Amino acid sequence: MGLVKPFAFMGSAPAGSTPDADAWIAQVISDGGSLTTTEQNAVKDLETDLRAITSGSDSLYDRLYAIYPIVGGDEASSKYNLKGAASSFTYTINYQGSWTFDGNGATGDGTSTYGDTLLSPAGVVTLNGSSGYAGISVGIYLTVNVQTPSGYDLGANEQSVIAGFGNTTLYANFKSSPGSYRTATGVVTGTGDLYYATHTVDGTGTTTGVKNATDEVIAGSSTFSTTESNTFYLGNDHRGASNPEYGNKGYGFAFIGAYIPGDYRTSFNNAVQDYNTALSR
Repeated sequence: MGLVKPFAFMGSAPAGSTPDADAWIAQVISDGGSLTTTEQNAVKDLETDLRAITSGSDSLYDRLYAIYPIVGGDEASSKYNLKGAASSFTYTINYQGSWTFDGNGATGDGTSTYGDTLLSPAGVVTLNGSSGYAGISVGIYLTVNVQTPSGYDLGANEQSVIAGFGNTTLYANFKSSPGSYRTATGVVTGTGDLYYATHTVDGTGTTTGVKNATDEVIAGSSTFSTTESNTFYLGNDHRGASNPEYGNKGYGFAFIGAYIPGDYRTSFNNAVQDYNTALSR
């Protein structure tokens, strides 16, 4: 299942406690955001469920460096990173353009929107170095599926996951080249699905595109561009001064992290699906 940490300190928390969710909720409210009791409980359950996904000393929660619940309703409840919130707030999304924040989460306008996560592929490699993991994963939960105009979902200079680019194709890539995408057609239909790209190591390894818990994109060898310093943009692709891939899809969850082993994928999908079901989307 890939590189295993010698110990998992960040994923550990007293049974029944949700330190990151508690801090996240307090920060959202302090920032003027509004959260119902149902929404607060959903975020707490999300943390609990993600922390419970383990294998020996290995923890999915440790593998995720940025977890965005994207509750919706307002920007404050859509921008903060849940992971590590009990200690500090990192990789807060900087939304630009005319986003809509509502029950669907955050939805782009197709002409002006992107959300800067402040975390780059090179930044993921740095975090891998301190955590003992390797590889990279980026993903989103789709709540609004509008394919006109075509748009990227989470991208940093072509390193991205794209759930339909004016079509039903799932794209996965971790090389700073548009010709390096691994694809699967007929995959992106409707809403309510988790889509992500995951790559096994820092460097030349295997890239896979996943829908929910199923490997839809045929895994293949690719080279992860580990020095890419452009940060990941939600709802766009960060290409320096040019951000040409504005989309108008909606997102109810997003994440960035290390490689996600195959035996974690069903539980991960269940946690994300249960979270969004609790929010009636």
